[in-house]
Amino acid sequence: MINRASPIRSAFSLFLLIIVLPDSRADTRCTAPDEQISSDRPSIGNTAFALQRGSLQIENGLSVTHDHGASSYDLPETHLRTGLSECNELFIDLLDYTHTDQIGGPSGASSISPGLKHQFSEWITGLTVAGTLGVYLSTGNPAISGAGPNVFMQIPAEYDAGNGWTVSGMFSALGQRHEDNKNSIYQTSASIDKSVTDRIDLYVEYATTYQKNQTNIDQIDIGGTYLLTPHQQLDFKIGTLLHADSANYYCSFGYSIRFDNLF
Repeated sequence: MINRASPIRSAFSLFLLIIVLPDSRADTRCTAPDEQISSDRPSIGNTAFALQRGSLQIENGLSVTHDHGASSYDLPETHLRTGLSECNELFIDLLDYTHTDQIGGPSGASSISPGLKHQFSEWITGLTVAGTLGVYLSTGNPAISGAGPNVFMQIPAEYDAGNGWTVSGMFSALGQRHEDNKNSIYQTSASIDKSVTDRIDLYVEYATTYQKNQTNIDQIDIGGTYLLTPHQQLDFKIGTLLHADSANYYCSFGYSIRFDNLF
């Protein structure tokens, strides 16, 4: 009998093959230290740019979700990123705490999740693509982040359309091996971003999360960033799930800062 690998397992294998192969392009270049900050916040899709070697970026935030008359609060959403080598970045999401004000609602810490990002060569002018591979560890409340450990993969991409317009998207896959429902979870997102001024960016984003034998979750949000300095950023987001029985709304606010030439 032929053993067919699952789509997520095949995607993981392909990503590992690509990331370990030597880059055939001699002009590979990632974000330089003197360029402005590019964060994974506040959109669902992450940035496709890896940090330059020796840089450390700290991203934090607060999220509020209002669902069926109950509210939950999520902080500090600490996401640490550091550049390891040309186009390779190590990241880790630290323990995050969620509090629900509804009696019996889930409250507690999320799981720690380390991972690696690799920014690929610019095969098409203006198009930046990256791949990430990480794992959710069993360090938090399973009611908040699920049982683990579980491996995840993300492929963010963004295209500079000129005149301050950027089109972005990300495909994500999460393998579940410790849940009652072991079907993998997939998510796709797409957004359009506009640089309004040298300091202000605004975007609109649509995302769909899908799992076999489950109802798809569709959501839309708008948000933006404000540069305090080239290496410091404020961000915000507000959105809703497009189902009557889902969250009424969610919003988030955050702050990110980058330090360069640390090693």
